[in-house]
This record gives sequence, structure tokens and C-alpha cells, in this order.
Amino acid sequence: MCTKLIYQIEKIFYLFIIFLLVSSWFFLTWPNWNDFRLSVDKVYATDTNILPSTIGASDDTGETTINEITTDNSSVNPDTLSAVNTNDGTYTVDKSNTMHFSAFNTSAIPAANSITAVVLHLQYGAENGYNGTNSVWYNIGAGQTNTTITPTDISGWSSDITYNLYAQGVDTLTELQNLQMGFTSNDGGGADAVHFDYLWVTVTHTNTAPSAPSQNNPTNGQTGVSTTPTFTMTATDPDGNNIGYKVTIYSNSACTTVVSTHDQAVNSTGWAGTNSSCTASPNSCYTSGTQGSFALQAGDVLTVSTQYWWKASAKDPDGVGGFTDSATCNSFTTNAGISISLSTDGSVSFGGLGLEAISDTTAGGINDVETVSVDSGPADLNIKSTVFAEGANTWTLDTTNGSNQVQWEFSPDGSSWTTFAIADTEYSLATNVSQGNTQDVYFRINMPIDTTSYNQYSSTVTIVASTP
Repeated sequence: MCTKLIYQIEKIFYLFIIFLLVSSWFFLTWPNWNDFRLSVDKVYATDTNILPSTIGASDDTGETTINEITTDNSSVNPDTLSAVNTNDGTYTVDKSNTMHFSAFNTSAIPAANSITAVVLHLQYGAENGYNGTNSVWYNIGAGQTNTTITPTDISGWSSDITYNLYAQGVDTLTELQNLQMGFTSNDGGGADAVHFDYLWVTVTHTNTAPSAPSQNNPTNGQTGVSTTPTFTMTATDPDGNNIGYKVTIYSNSACTTVVSTHDQAVNSTGWAGTNSSCTASPNSCYTSGTQGSFALQAGDVLTVSTQYWWKASAKDPDGVGGFTDSATCNSFTTNAGISISLSTDGSVSFGGLGLEAISDTTAGGINDVETVSVDSGPADLNIKSTVFAEGANTWTLDTTNGSNQVQWEFSPDGSSWTTFAIADTEYSLATNVSQGNTQDVYFRINMPIDTTSYNQYSSTVTIVASTP
């Protein structure tokens, strides 16, 4: 029975070496050029029309559809229109009747935004002969307050009439969420109606974008960076709102040629340290001033010994506006990688062993130690093994020997043993082995208690080298 140590190299993140063989990355350092830019807070302003969404309980106009007041349709003649018609595109208020809207749809206004203007817009017309004196009113929870809009008997439709609610103290999202509006006709003559073509409130809301994020890691000009680095960055939001981050990696110093982009809102894999929740994506986000952390994933592994540049970007997910980029385009250079080689023959033969026999490769056993050299490092060394095979027959691996089952172990020093309890599973052999140093590997086998075949069985052992 023998164990074959086979050389082969597979490159994934690191190179896989089939028993005691090497894979590596090489690092180069390149000069770095910085560009410095003035960072100015970005303020985004948006106008949103909030429309009546609910007809109030005190509304006795007979109108039943809210869209009569939320759309602009002035094709009818208000001077001759009297009766309520739910299909005429106007909201009609007859004598002694009350129009009442108990809620407005504010869902399009982000909670994180600041309200900077609130203006009521409406258009009305009155049937000939109307002589009422009541004004359109509003209520934000403290009782009805009259506006300065008092419908009168005019010819045709009025112009777009506005009323500054913001100047009256309606300046928060909560107040808009509580906003009610209405009108009661107190026509003193005949039954002459007032017709409203539309009524809505235009809200101007602003959001100040986060500050330009700092680029904490990798630092500018850093060398020896992993090919799957962890990027960290920190930004604050002037409004105190939550933050989402993005990392962009470039291949040129002008930061115009993109290697990969990693927007937390698009894919959260690799992002860590989130400590808050956002309504918009990313739903898991960061509080203002909290460092964001992104670990580059296997599918985007960088090339060894290569200079890259990167920017961090921050945005307020629940606000309005885009990303604020870091003030500079920082560079880093990936490491030169790990190179290991086998300084022994890479093959171990235990010879003929009986059932339940125990043998090892120490000086007291068959005296066949294998040695791995770290040519470029430092390196962490892991080890794994296949099952033992003889044609279609196998000996499985476990923590004890059994029927067609071996206890197969390794040791870095010939005295402290670790079992290959599961086939093709990596176990730690040694950590942070310096460049130029070597690492010995010893093996021990406890043979099966019985076996299907008495021919020679063999296994393949793999050493995996990675950056500490």
C-alpha cells in the first residue's frame, strides 16, 4: 500500500498543489499618482404633487370617486353645470354641502427628506348666481384653518390658484400625513354650485447627499494587498440619514477604466458591519458615520503583482439623489503571491501492511518525511486527502479504522497528529510560514479491520497555500 504525492497546479484564489506543490502570487509595487478634488455637499430638490386619497366622513357632496378632484379636466362649463355627475371630471359642492378630504398620499416623499415648500393648487368654477363667502380650509390636527382662497361667481374656470401652506407652518412630513382639506358651500341665493376641477398640494423636499467617504483600506499606495482585499470606507450624512456604499475598482490612474463595481444595493454579498435598516435598497445599511466593509468575492479575484485604483461612494438610500464619490482615486498593488515547492520526492510507500497494522513516516517508522519549501511568502499551508482507492474498491477515511475504512493522519512534527476525518476537506498544517522556510509533513495509517481487495491502495494528498 502506498500514498502517491502528485504534482499539479490549479489556480483559483491561490494555487492548489497536489501534494506538496505550490501555487503563488507575486507582488509588485508601482508609483501612485493622486488627484485632489474639492468636495462640496450635494443637495437634491424634488417637487412632488400629493393628491387627496380619501373622501372624508363629513363629505356629503354625493361625489363617490376621488379622481374627480385629482385630474385636470376643464372641458365642462362651470357657469351652467349644477347637478352632481360623477363622470363629469369635476368635484361639485352644492349649496350647504361639504367637500372633505381626510388624507393625502404622501408615500412618494422619503422620510429622510427635508420639506422646504408646501403649496396648495386648485382650480374652481361657480354656477352663475353663486354668492357664498366660505373659504377653502385645511386641518393638520389642530382644527380647521381657512385659506385665503374664497370661491366667487366668476366666468368659466379660475386660473391655477395657489396658497402657501408652508408659510403657515405646514412644514413636516408628519403634518402632511395628517393634512385634511375641505370646503362648505354657504350660497345665500338659489342652489348654485361650486365646482372644483382639481386640488392637490405640491411639496418641495430636499435631501443632502452624504459627504465624500474616506478610503480607509487599502490605504493609498499600499502594496502587498490580497487579490481578494477587504475595502473599508466611512461617510457621514449631513441630515443624519442612513448610508449605503459602493466600491469601484479601476485599472488606470484616471479612474476611467472600470474593473468591477460593487454596489451594496445591487448585491449585498461581501458587505459586512451593517447596523441599520433602510426602506429602499440596500435594506441593510449603515448609520451615518459607520464604517462600511466590503470583501471582494472569488468571482472578482484580482491579478497578482498588479496596480489598481479604487474609489468609495456613499448615498442616502431613503433620500433623493445619487452617490457621492471619494475625493481621490487611491491606488494599491496586489501581492506577489505565494510560491511553494516540494524538496523531497513527493511519494510515500508503506509497503505491505497487515489488517489493523499501524505505520508512520517518522524516524521510528519508515523514515520518509516529506518537506514543503515556501519560496515566496509568507504562506498558510492547508492539507487534504482523497480516499484510498484500488480500482473500483475504496477505503474510506474516518476517526477510527473499520471495515474498508482507515484512520489516516498527518503531523507537522511527527508527534502531534490530526486525522483526515473527511475526504477532500482541508485541515491546517501550518500558518504564516515565512519565505525561505520549510515545513515537514509526517503521515500515519491505521489499516482496516477487513478489506474487499488485497491489492495496492493509494491516495492523493494536496497542499493548499494561501496568503496569511
